[in-house]
Formats: sequence, C-alpha cells, structure tokens
Amino acid sequence: MKIKFSKENLKDLLYLLILGLFIYLFMFMRLPYYIDKPGNIDDISKYITIDDSYKPDSTLNSTYVDEFSKVNLSLYLYSFLNKDWDVVKISDELAEGQSESDAKFAGKADIESSRDYAIISAYKLANKSYKVNGYKLYAIYIFPQAKTDLKVGDSIKSINGIAITSGKQIKELIQTYKDGDKLNIIANDNDTRYAIVFNENNNNYIGIQFDEDFDLEEDPKVTYNIGDNVSGPSAGFMMSLYIYSNITNFDLPDNLVIAGTGTIDSDGNVGPIGGVKYKIIGAANNGASVFFVPSDNYDEAVKVKEEHKFNIDVVKVDTLSDAIKYLESKR
Repeated sequence: MKIKFSKENLKDLLYLLILGLFIYLFMFMRLPYYIDKPGNIDDISKYITIDDSYKPDSTLNSTYVDEFSKVNLSLYLYSFLNKDWDVVKISDELAEGQSESDAKFAGKADIESSRDYAIISAYKLANKSYKVNGYKLYAIYIFPQAKTDLKVGDSIKSINGIAITSGKQIKELIQTYKDGDKLNIIANDNDTRYAIVFNENNNNYIGIQFDEDFDLEEDPKVTYNIGDNVSGPSAGFMMSLYIYSNITNFDLPDNLVIAGTGTIDSDGNVGPIGGVKYKIIGAANNGASVFFVPSDNYDEAVKVKEEHKFNIDVVKVDTLSDAIKYLESKR
C-alpha cells in the first residue's frame, strides 16, 4: 500500500517541523553559557543553630550570586534586556582543565571548610572552647602544570611518611625539597600517589589546590542546615560574625538588616570574593542598610552603590574584629 501526500499535507508537515525546531532551539537546547544576576539575602539564623544562644533583634545576612546554569536561547536573548544580568561562557567560569563536576566538588568543599573556619575564628576571638578531633585535606583542583596522579577529591594523609595536619604544613614542607623531587603521598584509605616538586619565582609548588575539613567539638555546639544549592567560600565571614555575636551575646545595633560577603580563615582574616556587583545589588534591593565587603572588593562595591544611588553603608573589613568594631560604633 502506498501513502500519498498532497502538496497541502507536505506544507503542513514542513510548518510543523519548522515550529518544532524553533521550540527546541528556544526552549530546550542548552547553550554553553551561564547567566549571573543579583540574588537575595539569606538570614543566617535560618541555617545555623547554636545551643543556648542569644538571638539579636537585627539580622545578619549572607549574600550570593543567583545563576541560571541551564541557559536556552529565549533566556539568553531576554538577558540583554536586564542591565544587571551578565552572560558568561561556561568555559570562562572554569579554571584551566577543570570540568563542571570538579568545579561543583570544589564549591561544596569550599563551603565545608568555610563552616569550620567560621567556627574556629569566632571561638578564638570569643575565647570559647573548641577542640579538633579529626582532620582531612582534600585536593580540589589540579593545575595543568602539575606532575601528579592525585585526583580531585583525594584526601591527603601523609607525604614522605609525614602525617599531614594542615594546608599550611604542606606549603612549608614542600619548600624543604628541591625542584624535580618526587613526593610519595598516601591518600584516602591507603592509596599510593605521587607529586613532583617544581619551582617558580623561588617558591616550590606541586600544583594542587586543597581544602581543609575539620571534625570540631565546640561549646556551645554549632549546627549547620545549609541546602545543597549553596557552595563556595564567600559566606564564611558572615557566618563567623553571626556565630561570634551569638556565643558572646554581642549587642547588635537595633533593627538593622546587616548583609555582607567575604571569605574567612581560621585566624579571622577576611578575604576577597567574586561577584560583588550582584551581591551589593541583591543586598540593597532586599532592604539591607549595611554591606560588609573585603578590602580588595571595596572600590567595586562603592562604584556599584554610586551608579545605582543605593542608600546603604558600604563598610570595608580586613578581619572579623573590624566588623565588630564598626557595629559597636553604631550602638
């Protein structure tokens, strides 16, 4: 049996195919881009619980970059109508040689280490009790020039028979070797790995970036309830400020919406972050009256504030103590 198509049927079929192609291109085909845009603010009390802690009247809020990770053609074109949205190539968001899955692992490892640094830095400054019961050091990025069989996610136990207890220790240990020396590494449960030392600008490296993970026991106890969609280290400073204010009953100025961003280390130093443009816009649009920002990001934050004529205090901080001194001056 033969099926015959009239010209009208063929024309209708062609129209359907063209329509289907347009729908696919505009709605379903993923483009190799992300779209970054201002996010909201998150009251830190929603995802940190501290035993027997004081609850201030003002709120301490983290800020973040909102990101569309699956961009179709319609969203791509719509982004050009929003001056605060930016289209970014996926490849530009990744380090050289880094896969998307490795980048996601690094982001999760960053938030894990930031949680620990936030506790340690706050408890140190408050002279409160904490103890380190265990420690892990994870490889989160392997630089292209590295000569190693370590993989992202490997946990480093020892180097040349020396137990590893901090990232700082690795940096110092590597300096005791010569260019070209081979390091024997025990990773994970008992896997044998290696890395070759190389010298650049009179410093030794093995071309591996690490994140630390502590098994902490602190009094009072801090419990985190952070969702799976949160990653990166930039909330560390605000988490530390929130923890400090709670465990010391710190008297915050009344009825302020306080927002901020910045990494934190175990000594309370605040480090630079990316996406400050989106974070200050999100803070101002959601009613924040104070925006804490690392020194390295301060000029950009002030520029965005002035361009948008935001009524928000932009406060430069280098340490956790800087933020506390500022808040004391506002009481």
